This record gives sequence, structure tokens and C-alpha cells, in this order.
Amino acid sequence: MRIGVVTPFHGEPDTYLRRCVDSVRAQGGDVTHYMVGDGRRADWLDAEPGVVQMPLGRACRDYGDSPRAVGAVLAIKDGVEAVAFLDADNWYLPGHLTALADVAVQHGADVVTSARFFVRPDGSRIEGLADEPADRHTDTSCYFLTGRALRLAVSWGLWPKQFGVIDDRILWRMLIASGVRIVHVPRATVAYTSTWVEHYAPRGETPPPGAKSAAEVMGRADLGGWWRALTDADRERIRTLLGVPDFGF
Repeated sequence: MRIGVVTPFHGEPDTYLRRCVDSVRAQGGDVTHYMVGDGRRADWLDAEPGVVQMPLGRACRDYGDSPRAVGAVLAIKDGVEAVAFLDADNWYLPGHLTALADVAVQHGADVVTSARFFVRPDGSRIEGLADEPADRHTDTSCYFLTGRALRLAVSWGLWPKQFGVIDDRILWRMLIASGVRIVHVPRATVAYTSTWVEHYAPRGETPPPGAKSAAEVMGRADLGGWWRALTDADRERIRTLLGVPDFGF
């Protein structure tokens, strides 16, 4: 299976980018890694085998959504059969893509999702931290889209910027509403670098520099207030564009 992995990046340290790139290369198989710079470029990426760098001329600053959409379009134009996503501060364990591709073929799935585990910025694992149930949420880096869902890989470019704070949840609602076949692989093969205060403070750990609180992020976004302030026509336009009758707020 020809697979495209799309990674948006903007200001992450080179150590993060190299770890991310190396983890994709280690997957083996026919994999192309699309690195889309959100108003940034990393010159060293041009010499990396299997990597296509696409720096955008300006920073969209929409949580990586526009870069993901651009990368997905480029991958599909290049003829990939599946698109996966990997944020620049995260990485795959060996065999991640192979396992998801095998499940897609064996079960006739259009979407295969994996589990993730949480790590600190230094890469050490945060033990005993439970994720949300797989039937309610899939993190961006845990998606694998193929078959009937391949066209939805570009969906990151369709919703308003305000949805960026819950972008993977919006994609999840779109996939459910579209009726594609989804299969979950419970093995945690994606390392998710956490900078959420909620993952540290209850454990008595000092959050890393720049850590953010989910409550503060969602409070600033005020999605409910923004949604209610729209006209009926604008709300219906967004529902129709995304094919989702209800966004949960």
C-alpha cells in the first residue's frame, strides 16, 4: 500500500522534527512523508530520503489544519492509497503503519485508528495515564484514512479556524456522519508529547515550560458563544459543508 504521512510544523525544535522524520522512515514500505511548514522551512529536510517538504508562504496559525489539508491534497495527487497524520512533536513506534494497513485490508476498513501513549517533552513515558475511549475520540496522529475515507483526508481545510482547538474531534464527527467503516487497533503505537497541565499537576509533577490548561484553551475559544453568535444561515452552511448535523455545543 502506498502511504502518505502528513506532518505540519511551525517552530518545533529540530530534535523533535528529526525524531518525527526518523520514526516515519523506520516504518519501511512505500511511505512518503509530507512535511508542510506553516510559514516555515527546515533546509535539512530537503536532503532527507522519502521526505517532501512543502513550506507555505505564510503562517496560517490554525493548529496545523491548513498545512494538513495541503499535505493531504499533495499526497493524493501523488497517488497514495492511504493518508496518515503525525504531529511534529509526536512519533510512531516501529510497525505502526504496517499494522494499520494490514487491518484496513483484512477488515475492509476505510479508517483505522490506533491508541497512543503519553510522553514528556524529554521523551520519557508518563505511566498510568489513561486516554479517552476510542469510540469518542481519536487523536490527530492516530488516524489512517484509506478507501472511501481517503477523500476526507483533506477535510482539515474545510472548517472555520475556530474549530482548530477541537479539530480531531470535528474530523471524528465527519467520519461518523459519512458512514465509512472504522476499525480501532488498541495497541498504543503513537507517542504523544504532552504539554497539558492536567497530565502533570494531579501527579504532583511540575508541568513543562509553556504547558497549557485545557480549561483555559477552551475558555478562550468559547466555541459555544461563537456558534450561537452566528446567523442561522451560517450555522447551516457549516453543517452542510462538513456533513455533520451536530457539533456538540
